[in-house]
Amino acid sequence: MKRILFTIFLTLFSLTALPQSRSALKKLFDKGNYVEAKAMAAKLLKRYPNNSEYNYWYAVSCMETGDTVDVQEMLEFAASRRIVNANRYLGDWHFSKENYPAAIECYEAFLESTKNDSLRVAFSQKMQLATNIRRMVMNAGKICVVDSFVV
Repeated sequence: MKRILFTIFLTLFSLTALPQSRSALKKLFDKGNYVEAKAMAAKLLKRYPNNSEYNYWYAVSCMETGDTVDVQEMLEFAASRRIVNANRYLGDWHFSKENYPAAIECYEAFLESTKNDSLRVAFSQKMQLATNIRRMVMNAGKICVVDSFVV
C-alpha cells in the first residue's frame, strides 16, 4: 500500500513540476539570465529531448553565453516547429560560421514571420550585410595581382 501511495505521489509531483520548471526557465530566459537558463534548459532537455522550446532556449543561451556548442540542429528543430525567433538566431549562427547563403535564407524566413517593425529593420540590414559579404566573397577569386620586381 505504501508503494502505491508513493508511486501516486511521485507521479503527481512530476506532473506539477514540469509547468513550474518551464515557467521558471522562461522567466530566466526573458530576463536575460542566460547562464542559469542554460543550466536549467540542459536538465530539462535530458528529460524531454523533443521539446522544441527547450531546444530553442538552450541553443540561444549557449549562443548568448559564448559557448562553442554546435547549436545548429537544435535551432533547426525549433524553427521546424514554428518557433519564430529560431530563424533569427539560426541566421546569426550561420553568419558567424561564414555561411552567408544559409544566413540570408534564415533572415528571410524570420522577416516573413515577425511583425515587430524595429526587428524587421535591424534584420533587413543584417540580411543586406550578409548579401554584400557573399557578393564580395564570390568576386574575390576574380582578382589577379601581378607583381614584377626588377633588380
